[in-house]
Amino acid sequence: IIKTVVDGASLTQVACLLQEVSTLIGVCHPNILTPLLVNTELRGPPENAYPYPSKGNLKMCVHECNSNKSV
Repeated sequence: IIKTVVDGASLTQVACLLQEVSTLIGVCHPNILTPLLVNTELRGPPENAYPYPSKGNLKMCVHECNSNKSV
């Protein structure tokens, strides 16, 4: 999973993204993805890479759970 900000993002938005990833480095919790790498060398906004979760996307999981409840 790659997390970034849009091209032309404000410096505040970029700083928030980098602060978030620096906060998560070294965190060990089953419900938190630990960043694998941060790329700040390419032109454009920084990119944070996270491992793909074994159960997939949280949004899709919640959607599926809600769909199953309504049946």
